[in-house]
Amino acid sequence: MKINQKILGITVLAVILGTIFITSLFGLWKTTGSGSGNSGGNSFSEESGEESVIKGSTTFNNIIDMGISKEDMESVIGADISDTSEKIKDFSSGHGMEFSDVKEKIQELIDEMLN
Repeated sequence: MKINQKILGITVLAVILGTIFITSLFGLWKTTGSGSGNSGGNSFSEESGEESVIKGSTTFNNIIDMGISKEDMESVIGADISDTSEKIKDFSSGHGMEFSDVKEKIQELIDEMLN
């Protein structure tokens, strides 16, 4: 059995695009990653109807860009922030703090600013 190359190419393309369409339709296709590179975007999500949520890849600079000062963050977490490009998660573990505790304190600052 011989397969026409044009039909094979169109079939492969249709399967790939169909898979992308179906998975994006069900919310399974994600085009953003949690890589270590800085894409220039924020590493927190703003879901509709919800407040901003800090993720493990969020840096202090991301929060500063939102309008929260470094000093305000230092006062609520009780430690000096020497490198604002550091991920909050890495800072927390490096200072013997629970990421969830630090995240919650900074999230409260964000919530106060937004309300």
